[in-house]
Amino acid sequence: MELLRDDEAINSRFDFDCFPYSTELFELHPLRRIPSLQEVAGKLKDHLDSKELLDRELTLVGHSQGGLVIHAYLEHMLTSGHARKLKWIRQVITLATPHLGSTTASFLRRLVYRFTDNEQERTLRVHDPTTAKIVGTVVHRAAETNAADDLNWPIPVSCFGGLRDDIVVKASAQGPFANYKGVEGDHSKILVPKDRRDDRYRELAEVLLDPVGHPHVFEVDHYKTTIALRPVAMQKFRIKLGEDEYREVETDNVCELTRTVRFARNNRCQSPPFKIRYLAFGGSCFKPTYISHKNEAGQITSQYEQSGGKNLEFQFTPRPESPDEEYTLGLTIYNGFGEGRRDVHFHLGPNSVGGMAYYRKLTYEVDLSKYMEAGYAVTSAPTLYWHSEDPGNCKQCKGLRTPGKRVQPVAENVQGLWRWELFNVRDGVADLVWDVADAGGVPSVEAQI
Repeated sequence: MELLRDDEAINSRFDFDCFPYSTELFELHPLRRIPSLQEVAGKLKDHLDSKELLDRELTLVGHSQGGLVIHAYLEHMLTSGHARKLKWIRQVITLATPHLGSTTASFLRRLVYRFTDNEQERTLRVHDPTTAKIVGTVVHRAAETNAADDLNWPIPVSCFGGLRDDIVVKASAQGPFANYKGVEGDHSKILVPKDRRDDRYRELAEVLLDPVGHPHVFEVDHYKTTIALRPVAMQKFRIKLGEDEYREVETDNVCELTRTVRFARNNRCQSPPFKIRYLAFGGSCFKPTYISHKNEAGQITSQYEQSGGKNLEFQFTPRPESPDEEYTLGLTIYNGFGEGRRDVHFHLGPNSVGGMAYYRKLTYEVDLSKYMEAGYAVTSAPTLYWHSEDPGNCKQCKGLRTPGKRVQPVAENVQGLWRWELFNVRDGVADLVWDVADAGGVPSVEAQI
């Protein structure tokens, strides 16, 4: 804990909180007993529901039996229909936790506890049914689930074990979880690294700062959306849709929309493909100007032709061998943002991007520099309204789009550019609205949210 608090990279992102609980070998007082694992987990739930921690993103770290306490808490939430409340749990990290029990002094412990009761000790035994049930539930309904509902919630679990630990051996420290690393130290020394260069500290700090991804949640490092608008003299554009298919659209505005996704180094989600979509409304249409990779949408690409240039999906599978690769869709949109229609919204939920995702950083930019250069006045500065839940389709957006949370820009009218940044997002809809006055000084109708 001292090393963590002195590490600026950690300290700038985390507050620290310790949860103590009763755990003794014996309780000799005739009027007292040692609480069970489930009772301790209940106290942990109360602790996490406290005013100080409620609705804050949390990483739970447990050493030895502490890891089982965390699992027991998760198991209770998953089986009692409160799995959605686990959305604040970013990840779980266990250190030398006996997922399969501990054989050390097993015979002696059994002999001693024939004469006194200790429910916590029983959960440490090899093949203990209570522990097996708890751990199995966490594996199937959290660590490996592909659902997010009342009984399932995806949570990455990382396990560490001491290479010299003879109390909790590797097989037990890892248990049924996929993510495991062995570090120097025995059962207790795993907690006392010499300094920040010690792998016992370095490995833990690394997973705190860069969580191991979930197999069914896209771990997105950065998703950037740029909207560059420009006025044009009212004219007709001829847009090619297919081999012999064309469409004419009359417009006084053109937009270059670019959306770029870069996945985190530890992204483990490969299926289904991630998708970037755009759906045009109100007589507008578009043409794709840049698609960085082969589109895996297959027959869905024909939607573009069949919809008259109004609908396109770019689907792709992130390549783990190229973690820094960027996936980009570029569109030129015609007649999309004329008078009375200067707004746009973007969906980020599972139905919209192809699966569940965690966005470490979202960036939105609106570029009105071309309008300003042409003598237009910005009568209503671009504004971003954020909604934390995505209804899944545009028809249901109106019910969610009011009032929304207004996000302050990080850059405002810097050479005609407005930019917003959001961090650590799981779901949602971003609404962008703005308005301009034409070159003659006549205000246009303000866009409605």
